Amino acid sequence: LERQQMQAQATSMQKQKQQQQQHQQQQQRQQEQIELMKAQGQEWQGVLTVMMRNLPNKYTQQMLQAEIDEAGFAGSYDFLYVPIDRQFGANKGYAFINFIDPSYVQSFKSTLDGCSMRMSKSTK
Repeated sequence: LERQQMQAQATSMQKQKQQQQQHQQQQQRQQEQIELMKAQGQEWQGVLTVMMRNLPNKYTQQMLQAEIDEAGFAGSYDFLYVPIDRQFGANKGYAFINFIDPSYVQSFKSTLDGCSMRMSKSTK
């Protein structure tokens, strides 16, 4: 009886190890797919909505809209939201933009990613 219990325990441990290995392999395949998509420039494929971060707090929705439009994206989005902190009367440092076609998203990212906002002296 003790031998059967030991065999059952060994079999159970072996199954757990196989499941862990399969899970690790699956995670590795997923990571490889993500890296491949990035290398092919497809990481933004199908994306319509982006979040802009690190906006200078003094920026209003109108200021951001003007900046986006001046960068060449007028008419390429149908929704812009800049949350405002009512207590301080300033934006919360981020915004959401919904583009009408995914092709605009990659262009927007490559144009504005890492850039400072022109209408502000802030280093954000």
